Amino acid sequence: ARYGQVYAIYYPVARRTGRLTMWRVEGQFEQRWFNPRIGAFVGSPTRFAAQGMHEIGPAPSDPERDWAVLVRRQPTRSRADR
Repeated sequence: ARYGQVYAIYYPVARRTGRLTMWRVEGQFEQRWFNPRIGAFVGSPTRFAAQGMHEIGPAPSDPERDWAVLVRRQPTRSRADR
């Protein structure tokens, strides 16, 4: 983890994923599931605003197997980009 920037969480069994504590963190984040058995991200990214606790939610499939989740801050767009 790099506080407020990026978090990688490995679940040997992804049945119960829990929450990510994000107190005093602001900004937009993206969550992606990674399937280590095929070596690729799976499904569409989930975007959310950091506000205290973030519920990771269920793995996309096979919750009895191992999964990793990547949560990272999205770049702030400058006024010129809007």
